[in-house]
Amino acid sequence: MENEHLIQKEKTPRKYCLFLSKVWYSLMIVSFSFIFIGSSYFGAVGFLAKLYPQYGTLFLGLSYLTAIVGLLIGPLIVEVLGPRLSMFVGSVLWVIFSLAMLLKNFIFLCIINLLTGIGGGLLWIGNGEYLIRMSGKSDIGKISGIFIAFFLSASILGPGVATICLDIYNTSMGTLFFIFLMIGVIGLIVLLFLPHFSVKKGSDSENEPFLSKENQKSEQVSINSTLAQNTINSEKESTGEEVKDSSDDGYEDNVSGGEVEEEGVTPDPENPKHAKKVGTFKFVYTKIKTLLLILFSKQLVPLIPVMVVTGLMTSFVYGCIPPKLERKMIPKFILVYGIVDGPTCLFIGKLVDKFGEFGVCLVAISLEIIGSLICFFGSFQTQYAFWITIILYGLGDSGLSTLKYPLIKLLVPDKPREGIAAFTLFNNLATALAFIALSKLSLIKYLVVLLILQIISLMGVYYLKIKGLLKKKKT
Repeated sequence: MENEHLIQKEKTPRKYCLFLSKVWYSLMIVSFSFIFIGSSYFGAVGFLAKLYPQYGTLFLGLSYLTAIVGLLIGPLIVEVLGPRLSMFVGSVLWVIFSLAMLLKNFIFLCIINLLTGIGGGLLWIGNGEYLIRMSGKSDIGKISGIFIAFFLSASILGPGVATICLDIYNTSMGTLFFIFLMIGVIGLIVLLFLPHFSVKKGSDSENEPFLSKENQKSEQVSINSTLAQNTINSEKESTGEEVKDSSDDGYEDNVSGGEVEEEGVTPDPENPKHAKKVGTFKFVYTKIKTLLLILFSKQLVPLIPVMVVTGLMTSFVYGCIPPKLERKMIPKFILVYGIVDGPTCLFIGKLVDKFGEFGVCLVAISLEIIGSLICFFGSFQTQYAFWITIILYGLGDSGLSTLKYPLIKLLVPDKPREGIAAFTLFNNLATALAFIALSKLSLIKYLVVLLILQIISLMGVYYLKIKGLLKKKKT
């Protein structure tokens, strides 16, 4: 019993800051920082298509294409830099976008626009891995919902700030972009206070990293071996026999990340500490190969239409509408969409933990299908049909956005950063192609494509349910 007590974790989480545990403190820091960073970026990017009507949608499309590059190399960079530093680097690139809009230098804007795509890839992979690390096995939906709700609130606050500045104070565009820049800087300062979460077992987080069945068995074998060895040592001590020091077997160095030189052991090509041994090229090649294998695995292939649909929704909201509106109407439109899209994530996250991923995903896609049908048959010029469509799209996108991290943790628990990169890659590819093709597609054709993909998404979710990969939670 004494030995078992040594390896058990304290069930009651320790207070990390004031009345908050480390998990909740970290969640608040990352959520509030992303509110400011997101408000800075979304507030500025909403005017891109209006200020540069000939290049606006092309700029947006190129930024999402470069995000694909960031997603391909992102898992490697996040593994080397860690999730916190990767988030900070990506956030800096997002904040600088407001500076580029302020300076009105076309070449500088082109360069920063491309870099924001790469920064977005780093930001989402780093953030996703951080949230998965800090979450337990039964609260990932709640944690994901809270963060997504805070982040999507940026799409409310950014346009809200623009509306106040333009409508009430008649602020110039230069002053507005300077305000967005300062808001982003505040977010970067808040992000500096984000604590580290160790992936090692026994860290001061009350949550364990999510382990696959094979790793769980290995972990249990390790625990049983430790108990057995401690029992043997206790018996030897009672009889006066010499007890072997377990620290001499190299295990402690291995746990702490040190390299253990063992003859005949092949270096791991996926371990960054072994990169020099296996060669940098082979190391990078192995990481990208792992990402592609996960991308086209049986768990994620049925979800590809879902990833594409979420990307097309972004191009619909930020690419189809702004060029057709007056300057002062752009923030109002994005504000309404953000109000529907953001706060509902708090409620949806709890539903995911209670009822499971399948039911929430089913309802979210169904709402988007209904919205597409209303928009298709109700005519885009009909105000009631238009606003109903936007509300349903916002609710559907809220559900799918909240489901990203729970689905990754459920389907690819061993490789969370690669899973996040794969999921977001198709999302960004669809958004990029949609922005580029907007000039050639009419609204009706766009809706037809979107509707078809939404129906296919519904079929993919049902396929995962039939295969037993999406299971209803027991309540």
